[in-house]
Amino acid sequence: MLRNRHKPYANRYPTFDQTIMRRKRLQHNADIFCDMFAGWKIVNDMKSLVELESGIIEFDFLNRTQKLNNAESKTDFNMFYEISEWFADDLKKHNIETEFIKEAKVKAEFKVEFTAGKKKSRTKGITELYLNLNSWILTDEKEYKSEKEETQEFHHIERKEKTLGNNV
Repeated sequence: MLRNRHKPYANRYPTFDQTIMRRKRLQHNADIFCDMFAGWKIVNDMKSLVELESGIIEFDFLNRTQKLNNAESKTDFNMFYEISEWFADDLKKHNIETEFIKEAKVKAEFKVEFTAGKKKSRTKGITELYLNLNSWILTDEKEYKSEKEETQEFHHIERKEKTLGNNV
């Protein structure tokens, strides 16, 4: 088999292999939507989630919309931009055209509960965040899905300020 010297990878993957790789990548993306939503960046939206107490958040990454309880969200979630940016970059990096994708969404049912800490404890309270996550990517060929349930705890600890002595 002769190879093109100027494009050594031009004939490397036949169309079938590219389709298989695209399918694996889209399933990976659906999995990552849930993982990123529940990941460490959620702390940037924790104040909003605590104020809302409970609800259903839906992010549509193709139409770039955010919904809260099936209506346009008045809350602008930071994690929406984090996930959207990552998804767009990942599609570009793996040469997956958005024309193949009909839907790309994540939906999160959440509930926040706060428990006050004990009087003599440094822990002033615990915020528990319950998440039930579903994500999907729909193409003409297939629907890629992912689900995740998770409970996260955030401890509010009183920190003592350290005082430095005069060592002059």
